[in-house]
Amino acid sequence: MRHFLLLMLVVCIPVYAIAHDADITFTQSPGPVLGNHLFQPVVGVPTPFIRTVSQVTVGGGTTLNLELPIYTIGDRIVVAPQGSLAIVSMQAAHEQRIKDWLSVYATFRIVGRLGTNVTSLLSQGVNTATTFGLGWKVKVVETQKFLGTLSLDLTNGNVTVVDVDNWIKGIIDSSAIRAENPLVQTKPALLTGLTARTAYAFNETFGANYFLEAVYGEAIVRGGDPGVYFNTGVAFNTDLRHVTDVPMALTAALVYRQTPSIEDAESSSSVTTGSLRIGYSGTQYFAFGFQLNGQYGDVGGEKQAFFMGAAIDMRFYY
Repeated sequence: MRHFLLLMLVVCIPVYAIAHDADITFTQSPGPVLGNHLFQPVVGVPTPFIRTVSQVTVGGGTTLNLELPIYTIGDRIVVAPQGSLAIVSMQAAHEQRIKDWLSVYATFRIVGRLGTNVTSLLSQGVNTATTFGLGWKVKVVETQKFLGTLSLDLTNGNVTVVDVDNWIKGIIDSSAIRAENPLVQTKPALLTGLTARTAYAFNETFGANYFLEAVYGEAIVRGGDPGVYFNTGVAFNTDLRHVTDVPMALTAALVYRQTPSIEDAESSSSVTTGSLRIGYSGTQYFAFGFQLNGQYGDVGGEKQAFFMGAAIDMRFYY
């Protein structure tokens, strides 16, 4: 009898431990919850949460009062002091949690930019960019209200530029279409970056997250020798469920970026972007939001432009 009881203890204790661990695993929050606060993501500010999540974002925008240079075709001067550029973008991403402290993720993004009138089309051309990235995220510290992670990112990009301006000037100068004067040019770029991400939950209603990224490589639209660039941003999130019983969340973000994207193609300086997202916070299994973006920077290294855009962002947590 005593041997039988010992055998039962030997069998039951491991079974209980496995079941207990399983309960802990399956009762973990599928969504980005910290300190009983459900964080709502915002495009442009990466979060530190290690979750299994899929993301799809579709957006578009245009410039406001873009100042254009005086354009000369032969002996004729074309004056159009203002114009506009249209921008469309699509992003798909997936993050897979491997352990509670480790995840891997992949992202794909395609962006297009073109002038909407003759002068802006001639001076800015048509630009498209595709980027593919891989990353690894590791948890560094976690308390009841604070979470900090580090991530390593590798990004491979490719920019296609339809340079109408230089192409026409080359035809005029040589009086012919020549192979050394291409209309379409392609610029590859490879970047690697280390990102620190943090999140803090003040209470059930308010939370904030911050990131700081150091990137080394060829900026996707600057070209030239590789360099070191820095990006940083902060987001403040309010979950209105606990105040008004309405499942809605507001997230405001501000991002400073030295690595330009196609929105600020040929930019020689940094850009600043402000964002406001209105999202649904009634569940932890998916996040759906409408986001407004405003960005200020230079275009072509000469003229300043303000971009205004909107995006629909959907994320599904498993």
